[in-house]
Amino acid sequence: MFKLESCIKRGQGETKHEVRYGLTSLPAEIADARRVMAIARAEWGIENQLHYRRDVSLREDWSQLRRGQSQQVNSILNNTVVGLMGLAGVINIQAERREMSYAPAKAIKLLTQPLFVKPLTLQ
Repeated sequence: MFKLESCIKRGQGETKHEVRYGLTSLPAEIADARRVMAIARAEWGIENQLHYRRDVSLREDWSQLRRGQSQQVNSILNNTVVGLMGLAGVINIQAERREMSYAPAKAIKLLTQPLFVKPLTLQ
């Protein structure tokens, strides 16, 4: 069992104190503070890289899809978009989507150019 405490400083001098508890199956001699912190940071890395991009950049939380398998299909398509843009080296998905809406050939290039043969440039 472990306890993680963090203080998050926000604007106007506001500080948020957060305490999280967790369990690990790692033996005590392996699960030192440095290792547990690395695991916790890796977990937040996933949250920031995938879920934030899906929820904020692709506005998945605002979706009005409610019928049949539409939510699952939307999630698959959003994961594909995040994956393809990640392979292409795109940092800001929202900006890239706006740009592709004005230059659809760029989106078609992303979908049709082999990504594993050479680095993709979307210029």
